[in-house]
Amino acid sequence: FLDFDPRDAGEAEHLKHIVQDELPHLPVLVGVAGASLEDVRRIMNLGVVDVLSLPVKQTDLAVALDHATRRKTQQPSQNASSGQVITFIKGGGGVGATTVAVQGGCILASDAKQRSRVCLLDLDVQFGSAGLYLDLASSVGMLDLLDAPERLDRALLSGAMTSHDCGLDVLMSPQQMIALDSVTPEFVTSCIRIARDNYDYVLVEVAPVWNDWMHTALQASDSIILVTQLGIGGIRQSMRQIDTIGSRIGAT
Repeated sequence: FLDFDPRDAGEAEHLKHIVQDELPHLPVLVGVAGASLEDVRRIMNLGVVDVLSLPVKQTDLAVALDHATRRKTQQPSQNASSGQVITFIKGGGGVGATTVAVQGGCILASDAKQRSRVCLLDLDVQFGSAGLYLDLASSVGMLDLLDAPERLDRALLSGAMTSHDCGLDVLMSPQQMIALDSVTPEFVTSCIRIARDNYDYVLVEVAPVWNDWMHTALQASDSIILVTQLGIGGIRQSMRQIDTIGSRIGAT
């Protein structure tokens, strides 16, 4: 665990030497006071496991140490597209899709035997509440990525994630209402691809609308879970969703 000043170019070179040359097989954590998202991105690009704000909170340190342990014991494959992408869609409003996605993510992340790396991408940009369900509060999230989609990479995505105590990493939807067309198919493709390369399971919750980028998310999925309720309205909407999925992406 290293204390680091992102404004000192000499420290950046020293950190790079430690991570890549002196301790290439050990996970390195970095503590930074007042780090911006750009600072986190630069530090993560040096190969560290996690960046913590100083003074360090006990819960943040526990989660970071857990991530470091997972990184050391798993030594994940460098092969691309290794993670499973599971997308949750709604068969109507208020059917519990967020609950299922959140609980499923926590169960997968907290399984001590599997020790899987799990993230949840809340792509319901207008009404997403995954962070609320997990009682997470953070100043970073999807909006930081949308401001510079052309620069999206592993470090930037990791810096925009918020970690829950169970080990689940969450990309939270914007707190303020934004237009649906603020998200593009290219952004969704990059976001899912990068997450897939770095996690064993990528859970995606999409908005209850049909547009180009929802279509992109479903096409990138290995599994699609339709959450509904056994009422007349829920069944009708679910059948419409199933028909649309079959006609647009050919899923069964």
